[in-house]
Amino acid sequence: MSRGARFPEFVMNSPPAHKPHGKGKQYNYFKLKSNFNYQRPNSAMTGTRYSMAKPMPHIEHIGYPHKRDNLKESVSDVNISLLGFSNVGQRLLRQILENREITKSQCGLRFRIKSIFDDTGYIFHKNGLRTDALVKALQMKEDGIGLASFEKLGRNLTSQLSIRHEITSPRDILIDCSEDAFAVDTLLCQAQKNGFSILTSPDVLTADPSLFHPLAHNSGFAATIGPAPIFHILSDLHQSGDRVHRIFGILSGPLNFVFSQLSSVSFSEAVRAAEEAGIFESQTSKHLQGIDLIQRVLILTRFFGADIQAHDLEIPEILASFQETADLTEFDSVFQNIPEMRPIMDINLSEGSVGISLAEVSEQSVFQSVVGNETCICIVSDRHPENEPLIIRAPGQSTQNIASAGLQDLHRFGKIVALQNQRSENRQPTLV
Repeated sequence: MSRGARFPEFVMNSPPAHKPHGKGKQYNYFKLKSNFNYQRPNSAMTGTRYSMAKPMPHIEHIGYPHKRDNLKESVSDVNISLLGFSNVGQRLLRQILENREITKSQCGLRFRIKSIFDDTGYIFHKNGLRTDALVKALQMKEDGIGLASFEKLGRNLTSQLSIRHEITSPRDILIDCSEDAFAVDTLLCQAQKNGFSILTSPDVLTADPSLFHPLAHNSGFAATIGPAPIFHILSDLHQSGDRVHRIFGILSGPLNFVFSQLSSVSFSEAVRAAEEAGIFESQTSKHLQGIDLIQRVLILTRFFGADIQAHDLEIPEILASFQETADLTEFDSVFQNIPEMRPIMDINLSEGSVGISLAEVSEQSVFQSVVGNETCICIVSDRHPENEPLIIRAPGQSTQNIASAGLQDLHRFGKIVALQNQRSENRQPTLV
């Protein structure tokens, strides 16, 4: 370039190369190799310049701008109630609060929590509990204080019947986060009113066989089977007309954690490591005896219409022999120098058989690499033959994963409830 010649204007007006990009305008840059000796003042870059090609809108971490603009003025309120405030309930409430902006921008939903129940009492407000009250409730549970002691809002469980009609309706969603079946009556009342419920514990659907179909009809129970993708994919295959023939694999993450470690540590050490990592969630015997796995298999088979009971399932004798007070070191010699084993469940819908076993897995098996608190399910259907099954590998059970599955079901049902509410409002006659 000759002396005195001007640089192109788009180069002169470009921002300094060392300037960091923050929120607001985001620029798209391309490199220009320099054929002359030029250095931008105060720049850490030499020999290369960055020129602004085209201004682009900044994409924030939450939501998508085009979707947020469309839903900004059409946010629908959806009422929810938490039945049970254990670890899962607390984690789910935290996820709801943390993702409020994303829920509004992506789904056009605003969840209003009307009531929260625990084993001592409940708090309730017909127009929804304020955020500061929800945060205080979480703090009280961390301090070991029951909700019945909540100032002004706290009530005893003896008066819960007085608000049942307030929280059960097609406009409300119930989320059962209890560790037992104490909320069955409320869930049945919700089902009779054709309202939606979300279940996070398999205890409710397996406590009484006659309760499955009434409760499962309008309920989301992805968390009762395992990681959310398993149930949602099975449900989508079923609804799209793809006939499922067989489901087999590892459905219990805690059991897989123990048996995948036996090549390097003893059985008692593997169980102790799982307890220290919080994988058993204070239910060690329930997992070791296979009760939790049986419940999940029961729900999965009943989802496909099988009339099967818990006593119809046979589990390995070694699992049934585990007792809560037993000395686990007694089983170290049983599992010493054994080949790689995994807890495998097999639901063969074509042959009408269900089985649970501790199976030896070879190095060529897809289950060989599944270690730790993981699950791996293979699905055989018309579109996915036996030699090319659909494989779903996901993290195992944990408080975080169960709450996340419940939140996904909440978004699914929340959209349906919001649409129903909008239709009912449009059908209301106007007074002239």
